[in-house]
Amino acid sequence: MSWSPSPTTAALELREVGHDYPSRDGTVPALDGITLSLDQGQHLAVVGPSGSGKSTLLRLIAGFPATHPGHAHRPRHTRDRPRA
Repeated sequence: MSWSPSPTTAALELREVGHDYPSRDGTVPALDGITLSLDQGQHLAVVGPSGSGKSTLLRLIAGFPATHPGHAHRPRHTRDRPRA
């Protein structure tokens, strides 16, 4: 099944993103089925108790590690550099 970002101006889009960490007894799910879309200029607060997956979510948004399963769409943005 192919996936492409929705035809919006979303600055960030996650669809059914999940991540598991390995353990001695198999795997431990950190995130499961996270879907969100943020437009340019929108803000998001990530809150929750210790061990709830906040840092894992932020790492996935940054591109570390790759999403599994699911898809993350982070369009590349260019910044205007100051002229000398």
